[in-house]
Amino acid sequence: MNGSTLVVAPIAVPLIAAVLLLWIEARAPRWLRLCSALSLLAGIVVAATLSSIVDMDVSGVRAPGLHAVGDWAPPFGIVLVADGLATLMVLLAAVVVGISVWQSMVLGSDLTGRYYHTLVQLQLMGLNGAFLTGDFFNLFVFFEVLLLASYGLLLQGGAERQLRPGLHYVVINLLGSALFLLGAGLLYGAAGTLNMADLARRLPDLDPQAGQLAAVACTLLGVVFALKGAVGPLGLWLPGVYTRLPGGVAILFALMTKVGLYALLRLYVDVLAAAPEIWLAGARMVLWCAGVLAMAMAAFLVLGVSTLSGLAAAVVLISSGTILSALSFATVPAISATLYYLVHSTLAAALLFALADLLRRERPQARDDFTSSESLSPALRAWLAVGLLAVSGLPPFSGFIAKFGVLAGSFGHSGWSGFWLLVLVAGLATLARSADAWLTIGGGPRAARPASFAALCPVAVLAILGVAIALAAAPVQQWSLDAARQIESGTSRMALDVDVHPRTGAHP
Repeated sequence: MNGSTLVVAPIAVPLIAAVLLLWIEARAPRWLRLCSALSLLAGIVVAATLSSIVDMDVSGVRAPGLHAVGDWAPPFGIVLVADGLATLMVLLAAVVVGISVWQSMVLGSDLTGRYYHTLVQLQLMGLNGAFLTGDFFNLFVFFEVLLLASYGLLLQGGAERQLRPGLHYVVINLLGSALFLLGAGLLYGAAGTLNMADLARRLPDLDPQAGQLAAVACTLLGVVFALKGAVGPLGLWLPGVYTRLPGGVAILFALMTKVGLYALLRLYVDVLAAAPEIWLAGARMVLWCAGVLAMAMAAFLVLGVSTLSGLAAAVVLISSGTILSALSFATVPAISATLYYLVHSTLAAALLFALADLLRRERPQARDDFTSSESLSPALRAWLAVGLLAVSGLPPFSGFIAKFGVLAGSFGHSGWSGFWLLVLVAGLATLARSADAWLTIGGGPRAARPASFAALCPVAVLAILGVAIALAAAPVQQWSLDAARQIESGTSRMALDVDVHPRTGAHP
């Protein structure tokens, strides 16, 4: 299988696995877990292989990770693009989803509802499709696939406490989908295409009336992606939903907001990079303001949370604001540091959600509240310390390197001082609340039901990954730097040989 054909595999593998697991659950349920685990391992292998062969060259040559489905010439057909950023996200999704299912199987929460493993595969398919697609219409399609799967996962177990936030989540995302469809329709009406590479070529040449319509369409898409990325006021739905997620599903959902942020990055850096300067100036201002507002709101939320899952949800909101503000600087160093921070924040939030799940099982009365009414086993208390250090941005974990990188990448640019202030304030708030959680959780006299070694393994893997990307910071940062250069140069969304170059408009 060559590099171009392999681009389809991250979408095809979970789709085939979902169909097979649906049949296995009905006919041979004892093989369900084994087959699910094997399919997830296959997904990780495919993602790692695709990441290893993607062409990171920014000289303008065609990368191998481009595939026109059905050999339809873009922009008329479906184009899948595996550049450095897309393959990074696909690999991150494969790892996080795998750990999520691992924890669910170890704790038995995968058996509390029907079709769990099928829904996970469908969600992974939607995630990978959203990361690899080269046009906004198929981005909408894959968004809907992953959202439909997330609705089922959200209600796994059927607990009453999940129903109200589940309804809020469904309604909010249905509204977002309607706005997405409206924005995509307006953009197609203005530019005549939804292919990202083709849009980057056509936007500068639109007549004034079509340009105004395209600006409105891009604004609508930005609002939708900010809603799905849980940015600022548009993210107020997140804590109520994420703190009630069952079992390992919360680990998976730690990745969900990154899809909206990824789409915002594609819209802002890939598509609007060649747009009129007034568009870019307005987009930069909106991104910066929305990001710092999101960080300010999340910092206040951190100080008021009383559960570990609530702290994890607040960390997700802080990361969304930080990523959005960092993107507003739109330089290669800023984008590179943002990509590293994105990986760190996803793993750190997933680690906290995994720990919160174990706390609820060891302390059935106090659950994951910041209280000393029930004690913790020494092993879980030790891993809790590791998780709190990871989200606080202290060495040797990747948070310190990630935050230093985004601060350094923004230095000297317009608005950098306000961004620095909010990053430091949010970091101090997280550190203070983490310290308080460590001092208050599990200090009671009564012994708890200790978590088993198997239950602690997913937590350990997440923690080790956080340390690993810090110890291997140089190669990871080099990968993110190459991906940022690739995006900035335009080769990340270069069309196939039959199309024109998205930046210059010249035929290859």
